[in-house]
Amino acid sequence: MPIRYLAVWIVFWGFLPIKSFALESIVLNQESPIHIKDEGLWRAVPENITELNINNYRQVWSNTLPITEGIVGKSGGFLTKINITNNSGQTWFLIPNANFLDIARATWITNSKQEEEVIDFSQFHNSSAPQLLHFQVLPIQVDGETNTSIWLYVSAKHFPTLVSLTLYSSADFYRYQTMNNSLSLTAISIMLLLGLLSFLIYTRTGHRIAITCAGYVGLHGVGWAAASGLVNDLFSEIQINWSYAGMYIFPFAIACACQFVSDLFECKNQHLKLAKFLNILTIICTFLGLSMALISFQLSFYVSHILAMIWILVTLSVSVIMMSKKDFRAKYFLIGNLLYSFSLAYYMAAHNKMFGALDNPEAVVLIALSVDCLCIILCLSEWFKLKQIEFNRHFYLSRIDPLTQLGNRYALNETLSNLGEHYFIVYIDFDGLKAINDKYGHAEGDKLIEKGAKLISNLIKPKGTTFRVGGDEFICVLSTSTYADLLSLQQIISQSLIEINSQLKAFWAEAGLSFGIANNQQGNTASECLSLADSEMYKYKQLKIRVETAKQI
Repeated sequence: MPIRYLAVWIVFWGFLPIKSFALESIVLNQESPIHIKDEGLWRAVPENITELNINNYRQVWSNTLPITEGIVGKSGGFLTKINITNNSGQTWFLIPNANFLDIARATWITNSKQEEEVIDFSQFHNSSAPQLLHFQVLPIQVDGETNTSIWLYVSAKHFPTLVSLTLYSSADFYRYQTMNNSLSLTAISIMLLLGLLSFLIYTRTGHRIAITCAGYVGLHGVGWAAASGLVNDLFSEIQINWSYAGMYIFPFAIACACQFVSDLFECKNQHLKLAKFLNILTIICTFLGLSMALISFQLSFYVSHILAMIWILVTLSVSVIMMSKKDFRAKYFLIGNLLYSFSLAYYMAAHNKMFGALDNPEAVVLIALSVDCLCIILCLSEWFKLKQIEFNRHFYLSRIDPLTQLGNRYALNETLSNLGEHYFIVYIDFDGLKAINDKYGHAEGDKLIEKGAKLISNLIKPKGTTFRVGGDEFICVLSTSTYADLLSLQQIISQSLIEINSQLKAFWAEAGLSFGIANNQQGNTASECLSLADSEMYKYKQLKIRVETAKQI
């Protein structure tokens, strides 16, 4: 909840209110920021005009009509002219509402000089202006002059939004820059760090879900680092507009996301139809990602956005279905995707002229996406938590005898490998079990085993552990701090087992106990002690048989 309220606060309060103006002479001493709508603002520059100078600008201006509906959805070069009167004496900053500018040139002429001055403020050459993620910035400072005509030429492979212009005073610009850059860098860093964390988890565990999560989260982070202009800012010597790369990376991120969802809900084992659908969608996304390099960016842009809408529908549907099945791994997945879907709807609306120029769509998506990535990591942690519970349950069951709830031979081996200095081993065999099974049935034999196991376990529990290692065979391991205590305890256990033998005979005349004891002074190793105790038990059993035979004679 606090993250959601913070996001709303930043987006709708933190960014400055904008006052709109029609295209006319603008005086830079008014309330900042000043917004110039994309309504008849731009004129298309013909493709045959390759040289950009004031004469060509004027020719275009006189021979073309303004584009009244705005240039959203178009590509190529566009020109506009604004008249500015700067009475403030300070630097102002002009920001076109466009992310993917290949060329951004400002040519202005002051009233007194009538000389052409050209500034390239594209991402590749704008070294003098402050860095602003997602946008290019044109500083406006006219020393000693008040009236200026500024010709703006912008060119891109695709203009996804209405390209309005916003003018900020210095104070307001730096406030906006701090908020915009801080928010974007934080969100991108969260995605990249979570992707790295998932990759490190994969290197330690080898579970496929961790690497698909790393691709899902990490590729979103890389894509937005490129789309925001951060890659170009960090590697300014590379003369490639990496802002376009985000659209090309997105299908691969969704391909990883498909496999992550399949792994998260274990679709290959529990939801075969969903697994097949996600595999098909993975193939389609991978194919689209590879083929986008061969088609125009405009088409790639629309393909990525259609894919985003499809993915939102898929994730929301899967989340609801899994929640209905009480698979609570979906709870974080549903929360993150709901938030992301709302932000994506806002982002898509910002790219549609029907809604006009909506404020800060990139910021809204980045906030939502970073929270979504946090939710994805929480899903991953839930998956590992369930796997740990399942592992512990199997580990427990693999070492526990289901009838007596005592440890089995695997548990015994673990105990024998971690014995102290003074210990002894008791080997116990139930007498008469076969006779009871044959006479009364196996259910009665099980009662004998349960009764005897309980009596033995209660006897041994304070000083050691009891294990069932066969149908009627039990082994007890006991340890003490001194050898004298060992001999004393050995005598007590021996006498108590004789008493248990009598207790069992009170219920089943055929029943009894035979046992043998060996301590670590009698054998060099636990294995030798175990063999010796087995031999002693066998001798004791033979002695009891001889005594019983003698009584019968």
